[in-house]
Amino acid sequence: MPTFYRILQHEQPVVVDFVSQFVLGQMLNEPTSEDIRLAAGISAYNTQAQAMNKADVLQMTSAYVVQIDIPEAAKIKYERTTRSTGHHTLWGDPGDILACWVPPAVRVRR
Repeated sequence: MPTFYRILQHEQPVVVDFVSQFVLGQMLNEPTSEDIRLAAGISAYNTQAQAMNKADVLQMTSAYVVQIDIPEAAKIKYERTTRSTGHHTLWGDPGDILACWVPPAVRVRR
């Protein structure tokens, strides 16, 4: 079962936390086809430490990292993407991804 870690701004995840930038209308001006492909998914990291480090780099004042365990039968696709260490993109129904959340969320210490 693949495990990923996602950065959130609050401790209790909700469906909108797993909605893509594309659906939220948060696109770059003149995006490439690769930009659109990645924006149709959500960002996650291979390890908790990688997600915590990224939250630190982004200087997020209030951030939590949640674990996502994806069952083999899930209709969630994932792929190693971007140059960011351990970064993956996950594509799937936001409700399905939320259902893969494993409590508790871990607060990023700054």
